[in-house]
Amino acid sequence: MASSYAVKDYMTEEILCVGVNDTIGHLMNIFLERDVSRAFVVDEKDRIIGVVTMTDVLRRLVRKKAVWKWRPLSDMVVTRAMTRGPLLSCEPGSSISEACRLMTERQVSGLLVLNRDEPMGVFTKTDAARFYAEHPAGHSTREALSEAVRVSPVTSIARAADLMLSKGVKCLCVTEGDELVGVVGLRTLVFLEKRSKVSVVDTSMGRISDELGSLKVSEAMDREVTTASLDGELAEAARAMVETGYSGLPVLDSRGNLAGMVTKTGVVRVLGGV
Repeated sequence: MASSYAVKDYMTEEILCVGVNDTIGHLMNIFLERDVSRAFVVDEKDRIIGVVTMTDVLRRLVRKKAVWKWRPLSDMVVTRAMTRGPLLSCEPGSSISEACRLMTERQVSGLLVLNRDEPMGVFTKTDAARFYAEHPAGHSTREALSEAVRVSPVTSIARAADLMLSKGVKCLCVTEGDELVGVVGLRTLVFLEKRSKVSVVDTSMGRISDELGSLKVSEAMDREVTTASLDGELAEAARAMVETGYSGLPVLDSRGNLAGMVTKTGVVRVLGGV
């Protein structure tokens, strides 16, 4: 099914961009206001030279001994966090299965869509999940299952952020024993000041590290958790991820125990046949 549809049919046409002299504070405002997790960086001639994601911002928040450690994060230019080009891309006529295979093999969350080197849009894991939700192919959640990375409610936020980066995930399951009691996601950690009294944007790198270290996961986690069934339809999980904005859902078995996670990455892997 995915081989019969082109990227152009499901790509996001709007390409959000920031300039090389824009700050991370400005970038985070865009992330917050537009409910997105990536922006492309353009030079003075409006040429795309890189991309910066929410994961890149989190990496800067927890980075140790940065040379600009005492500089406010909001004043830091986006080039400090971006991934420089050339960026992975595909053509508008590329099949969705081809795009998903490329994203899986190269471990990226989005592709720039180029038509004769002219940017036309971006195809992301969210777009892939939206496609699968509308065109289910009979897969079960079990077929896209990945390991759940667990933390306890008393785990420090700093440790949770380190785990998220080292494991390459965007959502952690919070458990007490075998019981799932919450989740904590990438967006929650990056915009932690919206959930607590810690200012992420307006503090220095050093202060952020100290304050994150004093907070516990229980102070930031989402307690109302959307879950998926182990033998449920993958399309239902994909639809729930698109509607809620979550990058992954905890998966429960028939006894209500945590069996793993289903993520947009898993959906992309299935669509790419990898």
